[in-house]
Amino acid sequence: MVDRTLATIIGFLLPGISQIFQGDIQRGVPMFIIAILLWAFIPYSYLVTVAAIIYQLYSGYNAYMMSKGNNNHEVHVD
Repeated sequence: MVDRTLATIIGFLLPGISQIFQGDIQRGVPMFIIAILLWAFIPYSYLVTVAAIIYQLYSGYNAYMMSKGNNNHEVHVD
């Protein structure tokens, strides 16, 4: 059982890692790679900075929803 709060915090701070922690490797690895690419280009554009923030918020939300599904023994996929 994964704590929703912990999953959300990890999902926000390190997109993809919470998904991997919850067992969804096929979703977590690409999310983490995309996050690294966004972080690499943040110094070059304000638009990338906004995209990275939105992406991290989405990752936290996705981790929360996955933990909600895992606590009910089912996986919710967006």
